[in-house]
Amino acid sequence: MQSRGLYEEYRTVKEFEAKLYHQIGIKVRELIEGKLDLPHQTSTGVTRNPDTRLSNRIDFGTTLEEIATRFTAQMDAFDTMPDKYLALAAHVYDSVAMSLDRVPSGCDFSGAFPH
Repeated sequence: MQSRGLYEEYRTVKEFEAKLYHQIGIKVRELIEGKLDLPHQTSTGVTRNPDTRLSNRIDFGTTLEEIATRFTAQMDAFDTMPDKYLALAAHVYDSVAMSLDRVPSGCDFSGAFPH
């Protein structure tokens, strides 16, 4: 195994599994002993992230053209954010996926219906 800060490389799956199971065992023990903070929960039991940007999905539109245009603009804005992080990027991609799910089936990639 090679380690550089938080990044580690493993030579075998067995080596990775041993480290993973060891770490899981530690975290389970800490959770049972009450040493870990639990995520914030709403009254409905849904986990809430304290970052309000993750509270609501981003509406990218309902046509492929709208989605592409708005996604491009969102990614340009994302590139300039000083406080971006993985969950925020995942939120953007999840929102795009949900918008794509609303595109009517039967559309080609231009967003037009075939004749």
